Amino acid sequence: MIFSFRFSILCTIVVFALNVSAQVKKEHFEMRGVWVATVANIDWPSKAGLPTHQQKKEALNILDDIKSLGLNTVFLQVRASSDAIYPSDIEPWSSSLTGIAGQAPEPFYDPLKFWIDEAHLRGLQLHAWINPYRAQMNCTQPLPENHPANLHPEWFIQYANKLYFNPALEASKEHIIKVTQNIILNYQVDGIHMDDYFYPYPKAGEDFNDSINYNNYLLGNDSISRADWRRENVNKTIRDISDMIKQSNPEIAFGVSPFGVWRNISDDPQGSNSQAGVTNYDHLYADVTKWMKEGWIDYAIPQLYWHTEHPTVDFNTLANWWNDNSYGIPIYIGHALYKIGSEKAQWQNKTELPLQITSSRKLNNVKGNVFYSYKHFKRDLYQLQDTLKQSLYKEPKLAPYHYHESGKNTNTIYHVKANRRKAKWENRSSKENNIFIIYLKNTISNQTILYKTTGMNKIKLNKISKKRREKYALQVSSIDKYGRESELSTPIIFKL
Repeated sequence: MIFSFRFSILCTIVVFALNVSAQVKKEHFEMRGVWVATVANIDWPSKAGLPTHQQKKEALNILDDIKSLGLNTVFLQVRASSDAIYPSDIEPWSSSLTGIAGQAPEPFYDPLKFWIDEAHLRGLQLHAWINPYRAQMNCTQPLPENHPANLHPEWFIQYANKLYFNPALEASKEHIIKVTQNIILNYQVDGIHMDDYFYPYPKAGEDFNDSINYNNYLLGNDSISRADWRRENVNKTIRDISDMIKQSNPEIAFGVSPFGVWRNISDDPQGSNSQAGVTNYDHLYADVTKWMKEGWIDYAIPQLYWHTEHPTVDFNTLANWWNDNSYGIPIYIGHALYKIGSEKAQWQNKTELPLQITSSRKLNNVKGNVFYSYKHFKRDLYQLQDTLKQSLYKEPKLAPYHYHESGKNTNTIYHVKANRRKAKWENRSSKENNIFIIYLKNTISNQTILYKTTGMNKIKLNKISKKRREKYALQVSSIDKYGRESELSTPIIFKL
């Protein structure tokens, strides 16, 4: 009895000593995202008209690849031009799915729900990427009968052979808000994401024809420049969408990926030391700094698609500018994956993208990186994929959470089991979209690592040391939608 009692105490002490002493920390969060474009079948599906099972297979391969690269967030384009890759009573099905605008996939399935479910199973976040104003990519193509441009032609302006919602109209804004609300009320997306297309990029010799709207505005209001009037139209859209999201589901992040230059310093002393031919403020009428200052958006991903030796639009100059002008909003840097290997000598340098990532990590307000676009991970990027897996993204990180609530994550992890290459567990909270965090502690060195994240109740374990199997203490916790971590499970000892 005495021996048994002493042995029990000894086991308790050993288990206590092997507990992971520190749980998830601030440095365990980092945005590692990728844009998956559906417009013109850039990334997915690989071509229009693929059968449902092939579309699903491609999506699963993309998600598995994203996870293997160490990324944690998918920015999936769900509404490229007043269409949808999900069933909607507001806008027609996207032609990128079937090749015919307005036609549902056959056999029927909901692509957005499929992407969300499968992303969450892998511990990935998914942000629904929408284009607010673009309504048609090519005006020579027919539109389905239920397209908003057929139902309300007065809402739209044709420009450069594309069709756009008129940002000056209240009806346009209300429609975009309705589309956005439809997504967040019916899908468990982690964010709503807008790209850089607000007022269209200017085309030489062609004017965006909103003169009637502008003149009508001046009849009943104080004088305002046409540029300021346009900016205020976009401001209202961003502000009202932000208010709607906060009222409908504040847990969902609202972010924008603006063009990389807000303004040049030659036009504004607050602007960046750049000489960009186009800017957000002056040409796209997107006053992104105002949106950050007012707290209308939860993050910004400036598209810094230039290299570090560019003579007029330098990557490092712009990264520092956005870091210094973030107004407390997290900045994630957008990188030009598609430019690697182009004819420019700097983009043939295999260290260019890794250096951009490492330099941006030194900036206090920059909280991660996002790559455009996924398909380029499938080609030769001068071993960037290996650099991510083996170095820059070797240690897994959790996607940042923008909305926090006080209180505890009361989820309990129990019945943890592990053998040589597998671990599984149970948990008491099945209603939440749990992301599980697996910690390993080496019993000899006492070094603790955040080993993996997943949305499933099991993982495959890979050997850490190539020399010999070593003993590890494994513990599991979960993190909820507010970024709160649960208590760790009781440690179990096994060899890996």
